[in-house]
Amino acid sequence: MRALARLDASNRYHVFCEDRGAADAFAVRAPNVDFHPGSGVSKWLSFPVTRPLAMRRERLDFLHALFLPPPVAPCPFLFTSHGSEMFARPELYPASLRWRMNAMIRLALARARQVICVSEHTRRFMIERFAVPASRAHVVPNGASACFRPMGAGERAPVLSRLGVRPPYLLFAGRLEPRKNPVRLLEAYARLREALGGGTPALVLAGEKTWNGREVDAAIAARGLQPFVVETGHVSQQDLAALYSGAEAFVFPSLWEGFGIPPLEAMACGTPVVASAAPSIPEVTGGAALLVDPLSPAAIAEALRRVLTDAALATTLRKAGLARASQFGWERTARETLAVYARMPGTPR
Repeated sequence: MRALARLDASNRYHVFCEDRGAADAFAVRAPNVDFHPGSGVSKWLSFPVTRPLAMRRERLDFLHALFLPPPVAPCPFLFTSHGSEMFARPELYPASLRWRMNAMIRLALARARQVICVSEHTRRFMIERFAVPASRAHVVPNGASACFRPMGAGERAPVLSRLGVRPPYLLFAGRLEPRKNPVRLLEAYARLREALGGGTPALVLAGEKTWNGREVDAAIAARGLQPFVVETGHVSQQDLAALYSGAEAFVFPSLWEGFGIPPLEAMACGTPVVASAAPSIPEVTGGAALLVDPLSPAAIAEALRRVLTDAALATTLRKAGLARASQFGWERTARETLAVYARMPGTPR
C-alpha cells in the first residue's frame, strides 16, 4: 500500500481492514489514502453488511479484494488469489474451513472483473480449474519487505536472547499446520542429528500452532527432540528478520504454496535455503535454493547436512539467494498491480 500511494498520486485509495494487527500494517500516512479501521462489530455482520454499506458511501470506482470480496460487493471488483491449495490439497484442511472458503473463493472468481495471481502456477490452476479467462488472469508476485536484510551479530543478538534462541540453529518459519509439513520436518531433523551427532544445530520453529498442534507435540516427544527444538510462537517481522539472519540454514518443506514468501524473506537476509520442490516454490527461488522432495524426510535431512558441512555450497546459496531476492520488492508488486487496475472500469486510460 505504501508503494501504491507513492507511485500513484492521481487516485484516492480507501483501505478497509477489520483485523487490528493487519490494520496497523495497512495504516499508511499519505495524502491520497483514507484508512477505515474495523468498527468492533462482529465480522459475521461487518463482512456482508456494514462494510459494503461503508464502501457504497465512498462511491468507489472499484474494489480490490486482497482476501475475499463481500458477498454483495457495492461496485466492480478484482480479486487476488493467493493460492490453490484448498482445491488441490483439500485433505490438508478441516472440512468446515474447506467448505466455507471454497464456496466463497468460487463465488469471487466467478464475479471478479480481473484476477491477480501471485504466481504463474496459481494462474494456470485458476484458468484450468475454474475457467477464468486467460485475459483476466494476471501474475503479480509478492515481495519481501525492506526489514528483511542481512543483520549483523550485534544487531540480532538482543532479539535472539529475548526469544530464547542460542546459535547455531536451523530455522523454520510459518504456521505449524499440515500443509507446512512440520511432522516430516521433525523426522528429517531427527535423521540429521543421527548423522551429525552432538554438533547438530538446534531447530527453531517460528510460528503459531494450529489444528494439528498435538501432532507436532507428539512428533517432538516421540523422537526425543524436546531439548533441541525451540518454539517461539508467532514473531514480528523485525524479529523474524533477526532469526533468518542468524540461522545456519532456513528449511521450508511445505507441501503446497501459492507463492512462498518465507523462502524469499530468508534469501533476502542472506540465509541458505532448503525448500520443497512443490508448487510454487521453484518459481520463487529460481535456482537459488536446494529443492527437495517434501515427502522424503531423508532428502530433507541430506540437503541440510550438505549445507551444514559444505562451506562453499552455503556461500553459493547465500549469494544466489540475495541476488534472487533483489528481483522481488513491493514497488514491483505495486507497479504491476497498477497495470491491472488500468483494466478496471472507471480507471483513466
